[in-house]
Amino acid sequence: MKQTNARKLILSMDMSFDGIVAAENNEAAGETDTADHNVDDSDELWNHMFNDLQSVDTILAGAGMNPLYFDHWRAQLNNPTADPNEVKYARWAYQIPHIVFSKNQQKVDWPNSRIATDPDAEIAMLKQQPGKDILTWGGATFANYLISKGLIDEYNIRVSPKIVGRGKVLFKNIEYRSNLSLIDVRQLKSGTVMLRYKA
Repeated sequence: MKQTNARKLILSMDMSFDGIVAAENNEAAGETDTADHNVDDSDELWNHMFNDLQSVDTILAGAGMNPLYFDHWRAQLNNPTADPNEVKYARWAYQIPHIVFSKNQQKVDWPNSRIATDPDAEIAMLKQQPGKDILTWGGATFANYLISKGLIDEYNIRVSPKIVGRGKVLFKNIEYRSNLSLIDVRQLKSGTVMLRYKA
């Protein structure tokens, strides 16, 4: 049974209408042209996201996100032509501790961040510590592991009005059934629907 007073682990991902969250050779939406079809980059979505991030003080990432995620956001900090929303997120993320889960990687080049090897034990420990909620963007493989182990407390899924056809899917090889509770639905002008469920 989940403790109601514990920190939540929130999975936040972009998904195409046909369930694709990343290109076949990548871990996160936005890394290739195929995955870009999943991503709503509107100011409206960014504003909702920045509001949601106020409740977060730790980010978890799978090995497939390192170093691509960190390289991308570091570059936005020094890019005079970068999208202002991306710069704002990069500045926020630069202040937030990140934990990357990998059995092979030795370091993560990001302030106040580190490598860990045991998601189950690490997440159990984090949930018992004081603080705000914990967020993961994935990637796809890591997200599916967390789902399969029942570690996600809340799903924030942004479904874009796109059919991609090929790529990595969420909820792959899940061997249990779970009834979720709807928290919120937001329909954006772009056609993207933001779904928020409690596990």
